Amino acid sequence: MIGIKNKQGNIIFTHKGADLSSSDLSGADLCSANLPRNNVIINDRYHIHIRKDVIKIGCESHGIDFWETLSVESAEKLGVGAGEWWNQWKIIILNIHNSF
Repeated sequence: MIGIKNKQGNIIFTHKGADLSSSDLSGADLCSANLPRNNVIINDRYHIHIRKDVIKIGCESHGIDFWETLSVESAEKLGVGAGEWWNQWKIIILNIHNSF
């Protein structure tokens, strides 16, 4: 169940099974949200969503094996500067995933 509250804390919308994958929730207060165990990192370039079986970085969503074996050279093919970015963040992202 997704519940959205206004600034006063009143629930203004609920939805069971909502898909918010393309929603802009940048101003949302999710402090008391009952969300599944996962991690979201927002850094200067990509939103990173880490779940047990899938990691999504920007618009690229793949299984863990893909990310574990992704080389800097292959990452560069995903976008300009992506290889350099992946070289910096790969260990951090995979360590967060492995902490589950």
